Amino acid sequence: MSTSPDTASSALSSSPTSEEAKSWHTYRRTNEQETPKRLEEAAKFLTGLASIALTLFLQPKEQLLTQGGMVAKVAVAFWLLSLLPAFWVIFPRRYRYAEVSAEAITQLHRRVVLWKYGALVASAGLFWLGLALLTWCYFSATPVTLPGSESPLGG
Repeated sequence: MSTSPDTASSALSSSPTSEEAKSWHTYRRTNEQETPKRLEEAAKFLTGLASIALTLFLQPKEQLLTQGGMVAKVAVAFWLLSLLPAFWVIFPRRYRYAEVSAEAITQLHRRVVLWKYGALVASAGLFWLGLALLTWCYFSATPVTLPGSESPLGG
């Protein structure tokens, strides 16, 4: 099926953009520009979560580090290491770009977002790995007894 030249030219011609389409383009652009700020907020949340989790796991059971052995120490090390990439996301850095070039600013923005996103993913991965290990240590160090039983499970 072939198209006539009139149909092809009308399909390629641009029509005025509606106000709704303009508002969605503005929303997308604003959302994209605010991505580094959202990544920084997520990193702040993750550092707070790591601090609270360390306090909750280690405060009531100081012996968890000694009873959990090397696994518990590695888990705590993962948690502490997870704070470094999170701080790198939050810490302000100097960026160089050509102020007169919108393309240079856009490329820099993309690099910053990718770098911050990668650091945040690394931080979250270390946090979750540490959480899984420390949870395992916590529950393996805590004897679980069934009602009406005097001996702990597995013991």
